[in-house]
Amino acid sequence: MKRKIVIATAVAALMAGGTLTAFAATGSSDDRTPPAAKVSLTEATDAALAKVPGTVESADRDDDGKGDWEIDIRTSEGTEREVTVDAQNGTVRVESGDDRHDDADDRDDRDEQDDDRDDAAAAAAAKTTSAEAEAAALKLHPGTVTEVEFDDARWQIDIKGKDGKSYDVNVDATTAKATTDQDN
Repeated sequence: MKRKIVIATAVAALMAGGTLTAFAATGSSDDRTPPAAKVSLTEATDAALAKVPGTVESADRDDDGKGDWEIDIRTSEGTEREVTVDAQNGTVRVESGDDRHDDADDRDDRDEQDDDRDDAAAAAAAKTTSAEAEAAALKLHPGTVTEVEFDDARWQIDIKGKDGKSYDVNVDATTAKATTDQDN
């Protein structure tokens, strides 16, 4: 009798473990691959800049499963605004809210805040726009741009190549020269 209970318990544990393994393998809804974007990153940034004039500091697809474009723009007043562009129909939504709360949080880390200010100033002064940087990166590796970010006086562009590979491309903000990141 004890042996049957032990075997039944072991089988139940294995079944539960298999269920957990299957759940872990499928992942949560946040890990889903978003559908292919009908709106390109260039179209999304153009639409975002039409609503919120300024300098694009970063842009990427949201990883919530829907895959909208999230674009961070630094305005001429120096505030950062987040703009969401629907990747399927191009609808633009400017995130509302008080940036002062975010700025107050940034004061906890002065170095990071200084870096953000330096990058914002460098992005605004850059001779190469985000759109020009994308074009230069795509010449080097044809495909789809999945993320753009300005950091350390250069544009960092992530590309899903037509060959199926992922590429990290750096584009000089002054010369627009594109180079593949050596970590690829």
